[in-house]
Amino acid sequence: MRIEELYLDGFGHFYQQSVGPLLGPMTVFYGRNEAGKSTLLAFVRAILFGFPARYSNHYPPLAEGRHGGRISLSDGAGASYVVERYAGARGGLKIDTPHGPASHPEAVLQRLTGNASRDLFHNVFAFSLDELQAAASLNDSSGTIYSAGQGAPGLPALWKALRDRKDMIYLSRGRGTDREVPRLLGMLRDIDEQLRGIGGNAERYPRLTARKSGIEAELRDADAELTRLKAELDGIDRRLDGWDDWVAFSDCERRLRDIPRYEDFPDDPIPRLESLEERVRRTCDDRDEASEQLRLASEAAAEEISGEELLDDRERVESIRRARSSFDNSVRDLPERQGELRGMEADFASNLTDLGHGWDETELLSFDASLPVRNQVDRWREQATESDERARQARLQLEQECRALQDRQEETREARDKLPREPPPLDDTALKEGQDQLRTTRGRLAEYERRRQNLENLQGQEDALAASMETPAGARGRPHLLLLIGLVLAGGMLFAGGLLLGGNSLFLGMAAWLVLLAAAVVLWYAGRTVPSPARTPMTIAIRKRIADEEAASETARRALLESAAALNLAEQPDAGALDSVEAHQEAARDALDSWNAARVRVEDACRREKAQGKRVETTEEAKEAAHATAGEVRQRWRQWLGERRLDQSLTPEAMTTFLARVETTRSSLAEARRMRDRVAAIEKDIQEFREQVEPLSLRHGLPLNPDDLGQLASVADELIGQFEETQAAFSRREQAREQENELRQLLGNRERRLQSEEKELAELLAAGGSDNPEEFRRRARQHEERLELERQRAEHRRGL
Repeated sequence: MRIEELYLDGFGHFYQQSVGPLLGPMTVFYGRNEAGKSTLLAFVRAILFGFPARYSNHYPPLAEGRHGGRISLSDGAGASYVVERYAGARGGLKIDTPHGPASHPEAVLQRLTGNASRDLFHNVFAFSLDELQAAASLNDSSGTIYSAGQGAPGLPALWKALRDRKDMIYLSRGRGTDREVPRLLGMLRDIDEQLRGIGGNAERYPRLTARKSGIEAELRDADAELTRLKAELDGIDRRLDGWDDWVAFSDCERRLRDIPRYEDFPDDPIPRLESLEERVRRTCDDRDEASEQLRLASEAAAEEISGEELLDDRERVESIRRARSSFDNSVRDLPERQGELRGMEADFASNLTDLGHGWDETELLSFDASLPVRNQVDRWREQATESDERARQARLQLEQECRALQDRQEETREARDKLPREPPPLDDTALKEGQDQLRTTRGRLAEYERRRQNLENLQGQEDALAASMETPAGARGRPHLLLLIGLVLAGGMLFAGGLLLGGNSLFLGMAAWLVLLAAAVVLWYAGRTVPSPARTPMTIAIRKRIADEEAASETARRALLESAAALNLAEQPDAGALDSVEAHQEAARDALDSWNAARVRVEDACRREKAQGKRVETTEEAKEAAHATAGEVRQRWRQWLGERRLDQSLTPEAMTTFLARVETTRSSLAEARRMRDRVAAIEKDIQEFREQVEPLSLRHGLPLNPDDLGQLASVADELIGQFEETQAAFSRREQAREQENELRQLLGNRERRLQSEEKELAELLAAGGSDNPEEFRRRARQHEERLELERQRAEHRRGL
């Protein structure tokens, strides 16, 4: 059996994961701790031999998925199989063979695994560290592991089985009845006794044969009489069984003569009659209800509407309705907006005074405070701020660089004070060579230990093989010559007796002779050749491997001593001695690293001090240049103010504030102008609303004072209310007229449906030969009773 691929549906932390295909002659799974190697081993065990009894060993799915999976494998002939197993009641074992699903998967799996048990598979073919560390497991399976490693499975067991089989056939000493040869001799004696007893039956055979023929003739006559009596009994039983049916059949015939026959009577007459009567009743109720609704709709359609002429002014009333909310808002907002306008006018006058004497609306609007002028002021402010900031930063930078120079000088003094006077005795090259030699020595020590362990294992195998092949002293020596002659003679006598008797005795005598002859040959060979453990091929191979391993162990020991001498170790080192050498090397490495680090710190401190001095000189030059640039910027700013006839005491920041004040005053002027326009628009809306309401109030007789805004709103609300009431009444009347037409059609439909249902009811009654529903029901019950009696009569006739 060869495993080719694994698929873990849900097992441990694996979820729907494939492993493989495993095509190489050997596959190694490598990974750190908790990577999943033991989980894969447990998965193979579970799929091939079932999930363990304890649930804690099941490796339940931690990342979802169905608990289990499948394994793809092939047998020795190259045929492919898929073994699938899942946990739970609906899981179980399934195997797909090259010919389809296996009907007996357990038998197929036993054949694929070579009839290996669960324990043998766990301890020999799929063992883990737990099995290797368990002494009982190693003791039970050591012979099997050894045999598997040598390519000869079960070699010690086979040797023991052959020896036991030889002892079971015959022992040169001993007369036990459990041996093969004595048992066969006893069987031959019993067979001879049976043959002698059977020989006397030949004279009785003709008499017994004649008696047998007479008995057979009597039996045939008895069988014929028995058949006749059974047929007569069956006829009597049938007559007894049919008596009840005959009585019931006669009763049905009598009752049928008393009931009249109605030809072509409808099916299900009573349910159909009741259904039609219910439908006619419901239709009458629906017709009466529709008639009442039509009367009410006709009255609503003829209703008179008061003030219907207001509907002619629909568009004007709708215009008033749309403007009604805006009118209220205008009336409410007008005093507030007028108050806001007065406040804005006062703010504008105050801002205009802040700009200075001689400013009015015309001067304010003509003043150039455009975006280019603002950009120029911003650039002057940025230049002045930037030049002043550069000068200040240059001064601060110079002070900071001077302090940093003092710090670098102090660091240089401290680094020189900490530098050791003398360097360490070992350099990097010597330390590296020593560490390489130490690694070589450790590897040779491990090689020597491995060779020594292999030698001990081989010696143990030699001792175990010698113990398993020891032969008891009583089994050695040649068999007695007389016993061999006796076996040959006994076999010849049995064969001669079979020839004389003939028939089956010939075959029995020949088989006994062959068995005794084979026993004699085996005993003769066993007496002549007794194998010695020292001369078996297995023992010779193991001893040769022991000699090779001794030579390899000595070579590894000499190489270890050579490496130890390079490390100044006089004796053969162990792990502790190598650890001491490694600790000495690490101490030397620490000392060398400390000296190198101190030297690097001194060099770095000197380099930083020199670089800091150069930065101080550069910073001093930058400070002088920044102060000169700031003075030039201030001189050009004053020149720009003079060209625009502005006060030269203004700074760029103050000029920005002045321009902002101009914009603020312009904004207050713009707000005041917008408020003036808004107040005028509100007054215009009120006037337009008054012009819409006044004509309608005069036409429909509603008194109105145009200057009273409250009365104007009341008249508008009254007009809107009267219009809505009139429009609602008009809509109700139109809906009533539409409903009247629909109800007329509905009433006509229900009248026609009632006529149709009454006609269908009359046809049903006529089909029953009556125009009275009660008479129809009586006849229907008689008709159903007659049908039931005819059905019962037919059943009793079938019974007869």
